Amino acid sequence: MSLETSILLTTLIVTLLMFALVWLLHIRQMDVGIIDIYWGPGFAVIALLSYILHGEHSPFGIILLITTMAWSLRLGTHLWLRHKKSTTEDRRYALMRKNAGPSFWWTNLFKIFFLQAIIMWLIATPQHLGLLYADTPLTFSAQLLFYAGIGLFIFGFLIESIADWQLRRFKSKQENRQRTMSEGLWAYSRHPNYFGEVVLWWGFALMGFALSNSLIAFAGPALLTFLILKVSGVTLLEKYLTSDKQGYSDYIKKTSAFFPAPSNNKAHK
Repeated sequence: MSLETSILLTTLIVTLLMFALVWLLHIRQMDVGIIDIYWGPGFAVIALLSYILHGEHSPFGIILLITTMAWSLRLGTHLWLRHKKSTTEDRRYALMRKNAGPSFWWTNLFKIFFLQAIIMWLIATPQHLGLLYADTPLTFSAQLLFYAGIGLFIFGFLIESIADWQLRRFKSKQENRQRTMSEGLWAYSRHPNYFGEVVLWWGFALMGFALSNSLIAFAGPALLTFLILKVSGVTLLEKYLTSDKQGYSDYIKKTSAFFPAPSNNKAHK
């Protein structure tokens, strides 16, 4: 077995074990929502394992590791603080629990926890490839691609961070609990935090591709983009927001769903 294959198998097994641990914690709390807290840190674990097990790295590989861990720490902290303030289980998981019945406590290990573990491992192609080949000298053009990846990462990281901060500040006021957030970055996109996350992951993709020269580095961010836009992100979330938030239907008419754009006030009228 090659070193690369061994590292990939190790990161997969560790990811499954970590999600199994989170599953055990959820049984006591009866709250599947704690799985979201591990979404960011899980990528840091994968990146750190790949870095340690490979052994030799260029400064570019270290930068990929540091940027991954910085994003993971920020997102993990944000989701932990958000979850800490919640008093009920996330509606998505509460509905699954209701539909599945008494067996949900153990069937969700496979349908939710292990499924997300595999998805996380697949999305992490930039970290896997970038850190598996981070000791390879980069050509001048590859260095330029890497720097472009850093630029995309910083831009997306700032967008996601600012959007989360603006939404958290808005929700902290009691009078805004049922209102639609349409200020700051949220005036240009209904989901600027998701937009920022997608952008920074394409930054990871460029960094991973520059280090490995493998197009597979783009597969993970492509999967993440699809999931956010068509499966568990924008599409699913808006089903709930339209019925829960005051003025959300009008907000949809005047504000871009994902890519930031000027507000369409004519549509609002």
